[in-house]
Amino acid sequence: MYVIVVGGGTVGYYMSRDLLERGHEVTLIERDQRRADWLETQLGSIVMRGDGCEVKFLSQTGIERADAIVAVTADDEDNLVALQVAKRHFKVKKTVARVTIHPTSRSSKPSASTRRSRPLRCCSGRSSPQSPPDKKRTAHVERSIEKSGYATALPIR
Repeated sequence: MYVIVVGGGTVGYYMSRDLLERGHEVTLIERDQRRADWLETQLGSIVMRGDGCEVKFLSQTGIERADAIVAVTADDEDNLVALQVAKRHFKVKKTVARVTIHPTSRSSKPSASTRRSRPLRCCSGRSSPQSPPDKKRTAHVERSIEKSGYATALPIR
């Protein structure tokens, strides 16, 4: 399975590494040059520097043959935009987004405008910058990618 991961922070790094270990083809997109350089020393040539929300850049990633796109940047809006572009412009069938639930938020449900644009399935998980996502969570995301034919939001508290 070919998976594009948008966001090379802690979650994106470990998810990409775990997907590679499971035998999947992965492209990891990171906007920050220094971070992209470090990721390349760790993961090799799978890293591309650019903006995962831009159609022109995504067209250079081989997205038209991607089985799934996973957006795990620290910015919820960027994650959802990347998925919408992937779905609407490139017809990627399986999409997963990390969505942060803020302590002031009382609900993990997507907003009405998000629900109108694409159905979302929400899955809870806990992560922090100090603790990498575990293999169990990566396996959960992998199953979500394999089973879903619609957008999936993964709230990370």
